[in-house]
Amino acid sequence: MTTMDQVKTQAQEQAGELAGRAKGVIIGQIDQRSTEFGDTIVTHATNMRQLSDSLRTQGQDSTAKLADTAADRLEQLGYYLTETDGERIVADAERLARRQPLLTLGVGLLAGVIAARLLKASATERYQYYSARPTGDAFNQSSYQNSYGRNAAYYED
Repeated sequence: MTTMDQVKTQAQEQAGELAGRAKGVIIGQIDQRSTEFGDTIVTHATNMRQLSDSLRTQGQDSTAKLADTAADRLEQLGYYLTETDGERIVADAERLARRQPLLTLGVGLLAGVIAARLLKASATERYQYYSARPTGDAFNQSSYQNSYGRNAAYYED
């Protein structure tokens, strides 16, 4: 085996190790976040059950049934997220994406639209922040203040 082949093999092994570690970190994050999210969903399901009971005492049985059904579904989702490990969640998501490609496309499109809206909102905030600052050169010494609140002209000799 030549030196070049050895270097190539070593690089492939290191890349595989890095990929394995990165996957482990990501799976761990998915596991942690899904458990937290699942706990939140179970709390909402409990609140929805209380709402259902309140509706039932007010004589609104059909609306109470809808709230019970929604609470059941939320509770199922919450328990799935809290009880299932990160690897299983990823595997289930991959399986769903293979079975329902249009659903996956729709979710991806929705996520993209939401991300675009968030970026647009943050860009608007940045624009408002920078447009409120004094005009002129990017480094106009008479209006530029450093992080200590002093004008740049203060430091001139």
